[in-house]
Amino acid sequence: MIQIAVVFIWICSIQLLLFTKQSSIEPIPVHDEEKSSNDDAQIRQEPTKGHEKIDEKQKTKDLNGKKSEKRQHSKKSKHQQRNYEKDEVQIDLDHIPAHLTGASKNCGTHMTSKSSTHPHQRDVTISCRTISYRMPPVESTEDIVIGVLSGAAGDGPERRKSIRNTWANGHSVFFIVAGPWEEIQKEYDTNQDMIWINQEESYDSVLTFKTMAFVKIIYHLASSSNGNIDFKYAFKTDDDSYVNVMHLYQYMLEKDHDEYNYWGWCKKKEFRPLRGDNDKWAVSFELYPEPMYPRYCQGAGFALSWKFIECASGEGDHISNARFMPFEDVAMGLIAQRCNIVPTMAEDERLLHMYRTDTSEERNRVNQGMKRIDASKLPIPDMSGRIVQHRIHGAWDMLEHHRSIFEPSYRDNTEVDWYNYDEE
Repeated sequence: MIQIAVVFIWICSIQLLLFTKQSSIEPIPVHDEEKSSNDDAQIRQEPTKGHEKIDEKQKTKDLNGKKSEKRQHSKKSKHQQRNYEKDEVQIDLDHIPAHLTGASKNCGTHMTSKSSTHPHQRDVTISCRTISYRMPPVESTEDIVIGVLSGAAGDGPERRKSIRNTWANGHSVFFIVAGPWEEIQKEYDTNQDMIWINQEESYDSVLTFKTMAFVKIIYHLASSSNGNIDFKYAFKTDDDSYVNVMHLYQYMLEKDHDEYNYWGWCKKKEFRPLRGDNDKWAVSFELYPEPMYPRYCQGAGFALSWKFIECASGEGDHISNARFMPFEDVAMGLIAQRCNIVPTMAEDERLLHMYRTDTSEERNRVNQGMKRIDASKLPIPDMSGRIVQHRIHGAWDMLEHHRSIFEPSYRDNTEVDWYNYDEE
């Protein structure tokens, strides 16, 4: 019995020990789990100062990141043309990709504008627009044919008269005009040296039509079976330019040089379209969305070879199909790019003189479309070593430049106040 009692007491002791051990372990009830979760929420809602700084920094970082992303998106949308800047750093300016200049872009809808019939009337197509022109029968065997862009009214008649009386005398020079036929009909019949195109005299577009019409017309005259004109170069200039024709012939035909297909003042630099309304030569994104211009020669005077003219007007007929560009010098640069012809920059800066005074005042006046610089600020004419002097001030200035070539002692005998002429 004693043994049984001992065993019983031992078993009870073990059970009591097990019960006590279980009582010392706290279980995790459901409400305690919720309390723990709420404690975490309270910590997030009422953080310590250290946590507050970290969260504020993160918020600022996120906010700045969003602002930066918004600015980048806005900048990309507003200045989409600048997306090419990375590519432009490595661009060969003699071979600019066509997608940067739009040179491969063609015109769209075809339009036709015709006038009343005339015995000399023909049609020419430029950038999908067929226009009528009139040119008298001509004969020429000179190696250089010169086209002069001129206005039908205003200063145009007086400028043409002064050119006929000076540097154009005895040479194959044709004046390309637009505007009402009635304004130039008498002059056309009398002088037989004008090409009239049926377009309005608008600076924003007519210069391109005049230039391209000149190129296509002389091509057809020279290439047709009954053509009476033969030449090696065509030279384009304006009616406010004096051209030293003798020096032009010597330089283009007698001087040893590489092939000149597109020659003039054609700087090898990056040209970007001007935007906005503050510049005479600004262009809209709608008209020219590309970020760059091709290399081109300044319109005051450039020469085109027969090779170039044949490509532009012949089988390729790029002049007929190219997208319209209102600036005639840029337009010719685009045609050159379509023909894979690289412009040649004049070797000497004296050859083609773009400004009469070379002052910032004159340049600003030109760029802003303001009245030309006062005659009292003009230097004495000097055509030595020059082919073109642009921005001649009038008939009297044209004559003085002519005298500076053909009168050897001109500069020695010219008084300081040589410019005191009545400009009226």
